[in-house]
Amino acid sequence: MKLLQLLLKKTNNHNDARAECEDNVLLNGSGDSWQKLPGYIPADKQEHQIVSLIASVIAAGDKPYSQFVVKNIMKRNSELLQVSLIASSLIQTTDPDVQIKIKKICKKVD
Repeated sequence: MKLLQLLLKKTNNHNDARAECEDNVLLNGSGDSWQKLPGYIPADKQEHQIVSLIASVIAAGDKPYSQFVVKNIMKRNSELLQVSLIASSLIQTTDPDVQIKIKKICKKVD
């Protein structure tokens, strides 16, 4: 019974909201503020039609009378991708056997 109570126990949402606010703008000791870069950004309007068409064709498959609604189209943040590739390349040059995981990338806010 205690196992079910532990699994179904509600978490404190106050701490989650506070952590989310701290992730948006980070402050270090010198007073500089940093903003976390998002992993995905909204796609351009021009890309919506072709992406929607391809996704709906794949989703429909053998059921031509089914309906598919695309609500949101996001694309990978190219700035984040470039920074992560450069950082991992620099680390690999010092020690080729190291495996790294980049958890977040922040940008300095002026």
